[in-house]
Amino acid sequence: MDKIIAISAGDINGIGPEIIFKTLELPSFDDCSFVLFGHYEAMQFWKKHVGSKVIMHKMEHPDDIRPSSVGIWSTIENPIPVQMGKIDIDAGYLSIRSIEDAVHWCLSHPPCPLVTAPIHKESIHLAGSTFAGHTEMLASLCEVSPTDVMMLLTSEKLTVGLMTVHVPIKLVAELITEEQLYKKIDLIHKALSDLYKISEPKIDVLGLNPHAGDGGVIGDEEIHFITSVLKKYQESGKLVNGPFPADAYFGSGNWQKSDAVVAMYHDQGLIPFKLLAFETGVNITIGLPIIRTSPDHGTAFDIAGKNSANPRSFIEAVHLAKRLSYH
Repeated sequence: MDKIIAISAGDINGIGPEIIFKTLELPSFDDCSFVLFGHYEAMQFWKKHVGSKVIMHKMEHPDDIRPSSVGIWSTIENPIPVQMGKIDIDAGYLSIRSIEDAVHWCLSHPPCPLVTAPIHKESIHLAGSTFAGHTEMLASLCEVSPTDVMMLLTSEKLTVGLMTVHVPIKLVAELITEEQLYKKIDLIHKALSDLYKISEPKIDVLGLNPHAGDGGVIGDEEIHFITSVLKKYQESGKLVNGPFPADAYFGSGNWQKSDAVVAMYHDQGLIPFKLLAFETGVNITIGLPIIRTSPDHGTAFDIAGKNSANPRSFIEAVHLAKRLSYH
């Protein structure tokens, strides 16, 4: 039986549909059946625009999966025109609806994973979403607290987990508590053990402040609780080390000796990650009852419709979803 993989189409005005069709044509996925959650007419438009030879059909019911044909599941019948590179309320609404349908479908069809194409935050907010991004929306749909999930960016070179994700810098310090630090380290340790089958994961934790606080001179979170949390892991025999000054840590290449790095906020972890793996990195949300992966880039409205989008990150996301769910 084919391995079933669900895909949410993302924002139809961005590069999501293009990289989806480029991925679906690859022979490395011949043993997979795909269910694409989006708008059937919009997907027809993109299929023609990209020049894809992928065979697709409009699903008549949730289990209408056919060999050698991509099933398109759409619960929106109203016409939604593709407007390449445009922020649009209808495209935002379609993005939200596609994610909702995909999550509900995956929850009822285990172990099917979900690969999400990029959404545009302004568009989904115009459509009424209050979520900062995919991670928070997925947690809500899966009825999981947003504090119980973690964004994990992974590649062959580097894996980074984020303590905080889509929050203003001024809120970062108050969101990083002793309880949250334990919770996130436990999440990443479990993911490395259960999903990646690493028997003794080595996890390095970055400091919150410049120079990891310099002994309290530039901030005291490190000496107040971060160091003591890491010490307790070490006393239990787990390879959890730090807190390391972020600049020196990446500059010295110490990241090459770890299985994963815990960064305290978005840019602290993602700037070095995207420098190293922008075209190959994959985002995986850990802590959900389903496997969810995505490319590590956005909608790229500036090149939407030019057939120049590189599908490499999306391809890697599908490969990872397949491996984590079926191996």
